[in-house]
Amino acid sequence: MRFIRKNPKLSFAALLAVVVAGGLIVAAQVQAGSHENDEDQDARIAVGTYNPGQAFESHPKRHELEETAQAAQAQMQQAQQAEDRQAMMRIQQEFQMNQQRIIQEFQNDVEKVMPTVVEAENVHVVAMEIVYARPEVETKDVTQAVIAELAQIVDEPEETELEAEPDMPWLE
Repeated sequence: MRFIRKNPKLSFAALLAVVVAGGLIVAAQVQAGSHENDEDQDARIAVGTYNPGQAFESHPKRHELEETAQAAQAQMQQAQQAEDRQAMMRIQQEFQMNQQRIIQEFQNDVEKVMPTVVEAENVHVVAMEIVYARPEVETKDVTQAVIAELAQIVDEPEETELEAEPDMPWLE
């Protein structure tokens, strides 16, 4: 405090320098913030949507599920006519297990193709449904791209764990 009382002109100059520097800093922050807003307005988030039901309709596993359902229905009718409740329960359980397996295989295939679809369609994320999106969010239906990629995966031959029979000389 003594320094300020002894040198009032110097203290005023120091105060003025602090105010000017502070003003410059605030102005720089405001200007930087306005550029960030411009960039935010130009940057759009792209969200892809896909219809899993439509994708499944084009997937070969759908035919397997239909065949399984038809076979189970025929077996169920026979079990009903024979009044065999145990057979009916077994048939229903087997069908449900097959249904779950087929759906899981379909979902695994979808998971495999999603990185390719996201890259090809230039979206950031894929969702099944979007209830609401702000104007800066671009939505794009990628169902056909998913179907096309699934067709390529299904056409590829499946890798088997055992390509050839193991060498077992003791069986000869």
